[in-house]
Amino acid sequence: MMYEKALANLAKGDFVLKDGKLQWLSSDVLPPTEEEIQAEIKRLEVEEPINKIKEIRASAYSQEADPLYFKAQRDEINIEEWKAKVEEIRNRYPYPS
Repeated sequence: MMYEKALANLAKGDFVLKDGKLQWLSSDVLPPTEEEIQAEIKRLEVEEPINKIKEIRASAYSQEADPLYFKAQRDEINIEEWKAKVEEIRNRYPYPS
């Protein structure tokens, strides 16, 4: 899966993975080297935990903080309640160090 993602990010041509082997379909563009693919896999592995937290936070903001923001816009609550909820979500789902 990570190999395919890395290829998709790097590929400037068409390819398929068949039985775990790369088949390059574009004759006018060279495929990425194995070193480039491995470097991209490492980069993706570093980003993956951060992206997971971003997704979790986005869901929590949508479900928990956004309704408070709209209430604050209608002067139904103080904007500080919304800010506190946003901070709570950040603390609940911290980025990995």
